[in-house]
Amino acid sequence: MRTQIITAQGRLEARVSIETELSEMLAQLRAELDGLRSALQRESAALARAELRAAELAHELSEQRARSEHAYQAIEDLCRELVDPPADRSAVPSGVPPAGSADPSADPSADPETLPSTPDPAGPVQAERLSEAFSRLRDTTTPEPQPAQGHGADPPGRAWLPPVLMALARRDAASAGRLLLDLLPAQRAAYPHAVAYDLVLGPEFGFVQVTVRDGAPEISYTDAARQVGTVDFQVVGNPGSIVRLLTARGLRRRFGRRVARVRGDRDAFAALRALVGTPLRLSQLYAAGVRMAPPTALSVVSLMVDPAWTAGERFTIAHADGDASACLRVHDGRALTVAAATSAEPATTTIDCPSDALLLVLAGGRPDQFVVHGEERPLALLLDWVQRAQSG
Repeated sequence: MRTQIITAQGRLEARVSIETELSEMLAQLRAELDGLRSALQRESAALARAELRAAELAHELSEQRARSEHAYQAIEDLCRELVDPPADRSAVPSGVPPAGSADPSADPSADPETLPSTPDPAGPVQAERLSEAFSRLRDTTTPEPQPAQGHGADPPGRAWLPPVLMALARRDAASAGRLLLDLLPAQRAAYPHAVAYDLVLGPEFGFVQVTVRDGAPEISYTDAARQVGTVDFQVVGNPGSIVRLLTARGLRRRFGRRVARVRGDRDAFAALRALVGTPLRLSQLYAAGVRMAPPTALSVVSLMVDPAWTAGERFTIAHADGDASACLRVHDGRALTVAAATSAEPATTTIDCPSDALLLVLAGGRPDQFVVHGEERPLALLLDWVQRAQSG
């Protein structure tokens, strides 16, 4: 019995020793696993940041490419002006003989140093020549007439449309999608390059074919999309999901839920992004052919105006085209609201004009068949706020 007890004690001590060693090994393994888990989390976070930065860089690269295309086009136009100056006699700079006059170089007595130099189209464009060309262009080019505005010429604007679209998409994605479709006639004004794309909106909404070549954009609402090889890209999704795609940032643009998908040349997709991001003013949108229903136009204006600007002001501006259609309400520093016009709250000011001309009125223009009923000050305030929102 004593021998058996001693043997059992020895076995028990050996087992305790083994269990202690196993416990220590398990603790070490647990610590190593915790370290690996922390390292994996750090690597995952770093990878997410890297992917986000890569997406931002890809977006910046696309914008840089678009700007480079504009710069190359401007340089080509300038080189053509350097080689072929305008033929208008009244616009010919001093020192250049008018058309039909004798060539000074044919006179052997002429001093070569006094003869006007002819730019070499194959040679490098120098800074002095560019400066002279810009001066000549300013002197010889007749500025294009600007659309008549009630508040003077348009100063440089800012990209006010993206936050408006984002806010409208959060409130009502369908309305944001309709606004995007309303903006399609301004595609060439926002991106002056040839492009062709389809919006594949699905059976409920159909298909929109947009083609920009020479002249105004061609926009067709059809029941089928074009072949992938015949267009630069296609966007697949309902109007609301396309707005989410255009307003999303980083990885959400590629992998976000309820976001439209792009097929084809993603670089050419910059054309559709430019439609939203280019700082076009309301007057420029109207001049490009954009027309909006009165509730949409008033909703855009309500989101453009900072509620803080309206502190101390309370009024209602309604639109009427025969009968009242919609109204915009200002609430003393709170967000502006748009509602169907009713007789329950009489309007302070009523804009009486054709429905498709309301956007021009809100831009500061004065269309035909335009009458203001009631107080004029609320409309003047609203137009000032709209100009402020577009100018930054």
